[in-house]
Amino acid sequence: MPSISLGWRHFLFRRVCMYSKIVFLTNSFYKDHPNPPFKEMEQKQNRPYIVFLVEIEGHTWAIPFRSHIRHGHAFFTDRENKCGIDYSKAVVVDRPEYIDQQVRPHLRQNEYEALRGNEFAVQKGFEKYTKLYKRAVRS
Repeated sequence: MPSISLGWRHFLFRRVCMYSKIVFLTNSFYKDHPNPPFKEMEQKQNRPYIVFLVEIEGHTWAIPFRSHIRHGHAFFTDRENKCGIDYSKAVVVDRPEYIDQQVRPHLRQNEYEALRGNEFAVQKGFEKYTKLYKRAVRS
């Protein structure tokens, strides 16, 4: 049986799929979740966080890209500079209006390369983190 080359369409499809998971949250999200009382949530007035969307158990989670991560609960995109997707700062974003569909975030090239093809690893890593977190809360 001859092999089928997926070519540029496959590359474009994968790129669109990954980019549809890398977004900003809207101002309405931050208005509905002010600091305080949501002090653990990452918020900056003039520089929104880029987040990676993951769906687990029927909920959409936004996991922020961060620098200077000082723990192992993350998917590292740049270990030397401690940059990556920080599982410990994830938030639930089940309302579609919380996800900005207009503005396309831009990742640094090295971080994009580290993430490309590893979307499943991010999802599995976050699932593992949530299981550990739930276990710790129950204890």
